[in-house]
Amino acid sequence: MNALQLAFNAVAVIFIAVTMFAAGLATTLPALRSVVTDLPLLLLALLAAVAALPSAR
Repeated sequence: MNALQLAFNAVAVIFIAVTMFAAGLATTLPALRSVVTDLPLLLLALLAAVAALPSAR
């Protein structure tokens, strides 16, 4: 049972890493630039990160 759980965890980590890599390759520079220059969106993301970090403990 322990080997099965270890294999499942390894497959899950590999799947997440490959999906994130593929999403990064599919993103264009204009799309990235439009997100980075959207100040209200960046402030909301920062606020969400600050609010989520204390609740993660």
